[in-house]
Amino acid sequence: MDNVRYQSLFPKLPNDTLSEFMVIDHNRCILCGRCVRACKEVAAVRTLDFGGRGGETMIAADINQPLGASSCTTCGSCLQACPTGAIVNKANIFRGKAVDCQTANAICQGCDIGCEIKVSIKDGNLVRIETPDRTGPRGALCRIGRFEQINESRVRIKYPMMRNGKANWWNVHWMKHWQLPRKNSQNWATVAAVSPLPACRMKQSTCSRN
Repeated sequence: MDNVRYQSLFPKLPNDTLSEFMVIDHNRCILCGRCVRACKEVAAVRTLDFGGRGGETMIAADINQPLGASSCTTCGSCLQACPTGAIVNKANIFRGKAVDCQTANAICQGCDIGCEIKVSIKDGNLVRIETPDRTGPRGALCRIGRFEQINESRVRIKYPMMRNGKANWWNVHWMKHWQLPRKNSQNWATVAAVSPLPACRMKQSTCSRN
């Protein structure tokens, strides 16, 4: 549809784009209240609620605050509960449709709790992360599990890395790493090896091998 023959009777509603990971398009919202229930019963935050009266009713955060400036914990429970796409994840808007993705169940690697997640993959790339059971004991995801793993910007360490006393880093072969003289072990440190987890920043690594 490239034109509208008759003028719409519904007013143009604003979009809330101030959140770091989510967008609320009030023009798509049907006021079903599923996001409000998810915020209250799953996330136990009570940030979202109905605001306004009559035809001006909209989903509001706190007292008509932008979502990014509210008490929202960015868990994304409302995002997964929305049936119309009124709440959208900024990271995967243009990465692919759900029907074109392959899904797999996994365990979140963001911390040691081990929440269950369902990942959508397209062309070998991570598209979205959801929970298979929102009401389960490990079903409610957090900011790290749902959003930060998709928006990972740090470079993953694929090989052993060595440094000397001048803090210079470079990749080394596995065999070369184990064949280093023990007498020089105080000047060398192994930071990371191949891991399914995103690599820690080098400046934060304090691991040493003596």
